[in-house]
Amino acid sequence: MTAEVPSTEDTLRRSRALLQELEAFDRYLKERKKKNTIAVAMSGLYLFQNNIKSEIKAFERLAEAEHSTEKTQHALVSSNLPHYEALWNTAKRARGLVGFHKRVYWGSENTRPNRLAPSGKHPPPKNKDHSVQVDIVARDGLEWIKVSTITSKRLLFDIAGQGWERDLDSEEGESDTDARNDGVQSVDDKGGVPLLRTAECLAKASRTIRIRYKYPRVRLVLPRIQPGTTKEIDALLDDIRATGAIVECGSECHDAPALEDVLCDLITDESADVSEVLNIDCTVLIALTSDISHTKVPDEPRSNMVKDQVKAEKKEKLMPSMLYPVMAGRSLVCTEEAAKRMRELVDQIGTESEKARAAVLMGDCDDGGEKKKLTAEFQKLSIHPVPPGLQLPIEIVDKDVEGACLPEIAAAVAAQLNDINRSVFLYGWASGRSTLSSNRVAARTIERVIEDYGTDEDQIGPHIWLLPTARSLFTREKNRSAGESPATGASPTTDG
Repeated sequence: MTAEVPSTEDTLRRSRALLQELEAFDRYLKERKKKNTIAVAMSGLYLFQNNIKSEIKAFERLAEAEHSTEKTQHALVSSNLPHYEALWNTAKRARGLVGFHKRVYWGSENTRPNRLAPSGKHPPPKNKDHSVQVDIVARDGLEWIKVSTITSKRLLFDIAGQGWERDLDSEEGESDTDARNDGVQSVDDKGGVPLLRTAECLAKASRTIRIRYKYPRVRLVLPRIQPGTTKEIDALLDDIRATGAIVECGSECHDAPALEDVLCDLITDESADVSEVLNIDCTVLIALTSDISHTKVPDEPRSNMVKDQVKAEKKEKLMPSMLYPVMAGRSLVCTEEAAKRMRELVDQIGTESEKARAAVLMGDCDDGGEKKKLTAEFQKLSIHPVPPGLQLPIEIVDKDVEGACLPEIAAAVAAQLNDINRSVFLYGWASGRSTLSSNRVAARTIERVIEDYGTDEDQIGPHIWLLPTARSLFTREKNRSAGESPATGASPTTDG
C-alpha cells in the first residue's frame, strides 16, 4: 500500500507552526536573559530554525507551481519536516535543554579532545572521522538524545543487508537526515546496521567526556518503530540497548505537551543543584568587592584584562545577572585563607570604595553584627539594587570539616592545588557545599585529575558553580607594585 502523499498546503502549515514554536522558545530565552535569570546558552537553536526556514522556502516554491508533478510529490514525501517535528516533540518532553545538533567525538586517550585542558594550552585536534551528531543535549548536558524517524520497513532492509541505496524510494516522513547514517562519521565503519552503528558511536563518545564528573546517558527515540512486530527488529533493539542506550519506541513516545506548559522546564537552571550554604571562593570575594561590578568606572588607562572586564560588565552586569540570583537567600561562607587573601589584595591595591565594600562583606565595619544595616551599607556602595535576601556578613569557616571523609582521589587533587585553592575547594568537597568561583584553571584541574584517575561515577568531586567571567579590583595602575596582579585571585598566588 502506497503511503499517502501530504499536500503542499498541509506541509507548509506544519512547517510554519513548528517555526513559530521555535521562535517563541527563542523569545522566551531572550526574555529570561533580560530579567537576569540564569540560563545556559542554547547552542544550535538558530541552526534548527534556519533548517525549518529552508524547508518553508522550498514548500513555498512548490505551492507556486500550477499543478502537482511527480517531482513535487517526491519532494513532499522526502521532506525532512517529519524528522524536525519528531525532534522538537522529543525536545519538549525533555528537561534542561542545552543545545541541538551537537557533534561529539571519541578516540584514544592520546587523540581525544580534552575539554579540561588549561587555558593557554591547545587541545589535540578533533578527529572528524570519529564523531557522531547528537540531536538534543538535555539534562544540563547529562543526556544525549538521538531521534530517528526510520520506518520498520526501512530498518528491515538494513537488517537484511539490502543496502543503503541513495535512490531507494523513501516512505512518508523518512527524511534525508535518517538516510545519511544519522550523522555518523567513522573510519571504523565496516558494515552493519546504521542505526546500531549510531548507538555504538554515541556510546564511544559518551565514555570520553564527563559532565560534572558523570558520563552522559544516551537515549534513542524511534517514534515509527513498534517493538514486538518482528523478531529481527526486536533483536536489533536489544543490541542497541546493550550499548547502554535507552531506547524509546512507538507508543513510548508520548504526545508532546503544549509549549507554554513546559517552557520553564526546558530551560536549564544552574542554581537548582546549589546548596543552601554557599562557599565563596577568593575570586568571587574580589568580584563582590570590585568597583567594576558596582559602579560606572572612570575611563582611565588600564591593563587589557581590566579593559576586557569593563567591556564585559557593560554588556552584562555581573551582580544582578549572575551573582545575586544564586547568592540571595543562601547562607554565605568562605575559608579563612580565602578571606585573608582577599583582604591582603584590597589593602594593597584596592580603591577606597573597594575597601569599604570589603569591610561590609566581611563584617569588618561598625555594623558588622547587624545584617539589615550591612545590606543598607552595601547598597550605598553599588548602583545595582541589592536583593533583601542577601545575607551579610560572609561567615569565615574552618577549612577542616569535622568528621569529613573524602575519597582517596582527594589527595591527588590536593597535590595539584595551592594552599588557598586547597582550602576553598576541599572545604566545599568535605562539607558538601557548593563552591562559587571564577577560577576556571583550578576547576578544570580538579575535573581533569578526577577524570584521569578513572574513579567510579559515584565518587564525585566538589560541586563548583563556575562563573563564566571574573572581575578584578579597579586599582590605579601607578599604585600597583611591580609584578602584582590587579586582582582576581587568578594571580600566581591563587591560581590552581
